[in-house]
Amino acid sequence: MRLPKQTILVTVCAMAIVAAGYSVMRTLQKNRGAPPKWYDEKPLELVDSETFELTTLTYGEWQDLGQKNGAYMNPHTGKYTMVKPMECSQCGSKIPTPPIPGRLVGTDKTEYRKKVERILSDYKCPRCGHSPLPNMD
Repeated sequence: MRLPKQTILVTVCAMAIVAAGYSVMRTLQKNRGAPPKWYDEKPLELVDSETFELTTLTYGEWQDLGQKNGAYMNPHTGKYTMVKPMECSQCGSKIPTPPIPGRLVGTDKTEYRKKVERILSDYKCPRCGHSPLPNMD
């Protein structure tokens, strides 16, 4: 009679260990995609795509304000117009980067590259009117 009790006890203990291991793995996977805590304190400068106003907040503060369609919320206006700046090679101003759509899964890479090149070649600096990229004029 001792053998079945020992078997049951060992089986229950093994199930408890497996359940605990599963719980630990699930917890680790939930935090896997999140950036490290120190990254939230890193400064990030963004430019308003309408007013060209530069604003520097920490990454965590921008995340708290929220993001929609690739743009963060402007803390002064409440509009989602804050994007990463690029420097115009002609006038040196920090200007908004042009909106470039992400490549959809299953679409042709060559077609996507042509589309991005067309967007970049058509984009003009809102301050000086020239192409912000070198050798594009």
